[in-house]
Amino acid sequence: MINARRRHAYRFALALHVGFVRMTGRTLDACRYVPRNLWQHLGQQLGIEPPDLGTMTSLYDGHTDTLVEHQACAYQALGFGSMTEHQRRYVVGPA
Repeated sequence: MINARRRHAYRFALALHVGFVRMTGRTLDACRYVPRNLWQHLGQQLGIEPPDLGTMTSLYDGHTDTLVEHQACAYQALGFGSMTEHQRRYVVGPA
């Protein structure tokens, strides 16, 4: 799935989203700072040169539709789905 992306930058972005969702269960927004050593680690894992970026915003350059697509792909790759109303009530309690 990650290697299906044509641009290296989008491969990095999708890999970062999958890792973030796996660790936190939440999506990563475009304004988050990404440490350089994390970019380097992903570069080693993907076999490509890491970008010299500080935030996801600079990676997407205004393409919010791509950000949303990557968030959805990360959920799909990990088998996450939308919370049902029954599940929401179990976690949050009655409305």
